[in-house]
Amino acid sequence: GRGIGPVLEARDVMQVLENDPAAPMDLRQKALRLAGRVIEFDPDVRGGDGFAIARDILDSGRALAKMNQIIDAQGRRPFDWKSPPVAPLSFEVAAPADGVVAAIDNLAIARIAQLAGAPKVPGAGLELLCRLGDAVEAGQALYRVHARFDADFDFARRKAAAEPGYRVGPASELPPTCGVLPGQHRYRLSDILRFEASRVDPAHPMAGGTFGPVGGTSRSADRPTSGFPIRLPAPARMARRRSGRR
Repeated sequence: GRGIGPVLEARDVMQVLENDPAAPMDLRQKALRLAGRVIEFDPDVRGGDGFAIARDILDSGRALAKMNQIIDAQGRRPFDWKSPPVAPLSFEVAAPADGVVAAIDNLAIARIAQLAGAPKVPGAGLELLCRLGDAVEAGQALYRVHARFDADFDFARRKAAAEPGYRVGPASELPPTCGVLPGQHRYRLSDILRFEASRVDPAHPMAGGTFGPVGGTSRSADRPTSGFPIRLPAPARMARRRSGRR
């Protein structure tokens, strides 16, 4: 997702559930993978089918309907994810030079959000404006920090000045691949996100291009996929293997 802090994270979640074309694709993919794994706990679900089932539940609106039922049962409060009630004090951290976002220090970013008041202070947190691999220009905002109290605002700003959590450099400094298991193809994370973006909305800014394993043959975006290339055996599939069933 793009947000760190309760309000900003809730906005990201609702964007995914609403199937908003601007929803963070990494959050969507992670949610579908985890939901797919849980669905495959059912011994009647064939191994590898969980992702597609989860995606159908999300795309059809059933996931959103269930979330609304949960919210109503717990006591709905007014919340407009299109205009989230963020804390009033804010500042932005800008890129020091032209280049690409070559690295993001999650621990440093989380610490800045915490100093700003997240997760205890309503509306406080941090909003990522640029992601790993994005091309940026000097002075372009990398992220925005929201705080409610002056002291939190100053603490977060000093921390961001000393340790911004972003490294901007040449494209050659980008990590070439995401995680991989022995014997499996390696896919660039940007390819995975672009694939999902093109599936949800062909006009999405991330959509387009070809998708293929690093060092391998590319494949077009219209071929079916199980989502993220790392695929571990689900418990139900492992149980079937032990019993000799397919």
